[in-house]
Amino acid sequence: TWAYITAQEGRRRSHKYLNEFYSLVTKRLSDEQYRDERDKIPEVCQRGPNVDDIEVMFECATNYPILNEDHYAYITNAEYTIQDGGPMFFLLMPVVDGTFLPQNPLTMLKTGNFKKCPILLGANRDEGSYFMVYAQGNEKTPGNAIPDVSYTTFIKHLELYYNYIPSYPYKTPRIIFQSLIQKYTDWSDWSDNLRNAVILSHAVGDGYFTCPTVTVANAYATQHMPVYYYHFVARPSTSDWHSWTGVMHGDEIIFVFGEPLNATDSKLFKYEEIQLARRIMTYWSNFAKYGNPNGHLSANDSDWPLYAFPERAHVVLDVVNKSTGIAHRADYCAFWEHYVPILLEEFERCVIYGPSSALKHEKSSISSRINACLDILLLC
Repeated sequence: TWAYITAQEGRRRSHKYLNEFYSLVTKRLSDEQYRDERDKIPEVCQRGPNVDDIEVMFECATNYPILNEDHYAYITNAEYTIQDGGPMFFLLMPVVDGTFLPQNPLTMLKTGNFKKCPILLGANRDEGSYFMVYAQGNEKTPGNAIPDVSYTTFIKHLELYYNYIPSYPYKTPRIIFQSLIQKYTDWSDWSDNLRNAVILSHAVGDGYFTCPTVTVANAYATQHMPVYYYHFVARPSTSDWHSWTGVMHGDEIIFVFGEPLNATDSKLFKYEEIQLARRIMTYWSNFAKYGNPNGHLSANDSDWPLYAFPERAHVVLDVVNKSTGIAHRADYCAFWEHYVPILLEEFERCVIYGPSSALKHEKSSISSRINACLDILLLC
């Protein structure tokens, strides 16, 4: 969506922006050829004499471990190959055509070349957990199954999710992948398989959703535009997913559209969730009308503070008392927004030009320059 805010034609058609999340990705490629492999796990729970007993099938699905080596085994040999760029490769990327998008949207964002207007945006607490189940292609894999991510699996599939940086088809330089491992490993206990699953979900969520959202918020705040950022942390009591998945990607949508207020809904929401839905609907409608979630000429902007430097305050949307926070995921997002691009830039510079010592020798091969640069980077 952030490509649209930089598009020349899009600017005159919009006066404010309200987005649930930001990312450079949309819908990934799916290959019907491997559907049998994608359905491998749920099929385990659909065999035997009690195949018609739905309770037995649900019990099997609940206790079937996911996110282990077996769950991921088909990926490297099936649909997630170089053909489509890995589990988080998506179609419908922005096209720099020189007219609608005159430059790379990220470049335009960094230089302030975008629509100047109020913006409301944010992220959920556990954006990545959804994609650790469904993005693997197992459409029927139950979300209430038990995660089992050994540290070996953690490393293997962290690399799988980030196989292409900066983008497909360019493979991620090893120095960047090692930085990801260093950043996201729980060095106090890397043998906790459940904890590894949660951290892996954060790693996926940060790189693909949360931190791109923070990048957009920072860009608007740098231009002194009214920015209203939210952190949604209310896990729906009606969720069918296992507790480890947390507050998933898209969990806020039922509150934005008032599902807890629907008396005819078969799901029974708690009173606190009904109140949260009312509050969120008020925020969203106020922003749509006035460009301020607090209301027209609100004297109490502390209810939802402006996101501005240096504090970068935001509202925390939860069923408990109203609260605010500052600098959402700042440490991790600084890693993605600043550190990774620097590593990538240095790596590319070394590959193209070689270290200064290599430049003195005109016959220096590209491979020797790459090795010399890698030695330099690994020592830094």
